[in-house]
This record gives sequence, structure tokens and C-alpha cells, in this order.
Amino acid sequence: MSDEDIGADTPPLTLKIVEAVAELKRVDSAQLPPLGSVINPDALNELFTDSSTVRKHQQAFVCFQYCDYTVFAYDDHSIMVEHHPDHTMA
Repeated sequence: MSDEDIGADTPPLTLKIVEAVAELKRVDSAQLPPLGSVINPDALNELFTDSSTVRKHQQAFVCFQYCDYTVFAYDDHSIMVEHHPDHTMA
């Protein structure tokens, strides 16, 4: 995905993450704790929008815990969510 592809039609990473976790937990997203309790949502949304932070040959990502899930947010605005109920990050 190029910088031009990430625009107004692309939902913010934070929204994608909350919706994905809610779907996996089979609950409404309003029932989840605020994403801001584990990561700065504004910083996450802005992290990969600046072309200077996007690497051309290596994939960049952020990884964090949210609601018993490990969330990977990538520079192409894709996400991966893995369930780890007893896992804590060091």
C-alpha cells in the first residue's frame, strides 16, 4: 500500500483494532475498555502517516496488549490480532 492509498477512505488504525478485538470477543466495541488505557490512540494513528517513518524495504510495526490480545499494527495500516489470555509482554 502506498502513502497515497492511506487516506480519507482508510479507517484509523485505532478503529480497526477496536472493531477487530470486539469481533473476536463477540461483544459490541462500546463494551471494551478504552484503547487509550494501553496506548496513545492519537500517536498510533499518526505513527505511520508521516512518510518519513515508513520504511521502503522493511515492514515497520507496533505491538501491544489489549483485552487479552496481542495487537500488531503495521505501517501499511494492516493489523493482526492474536489471543493470548495468559500472556504478558516483558
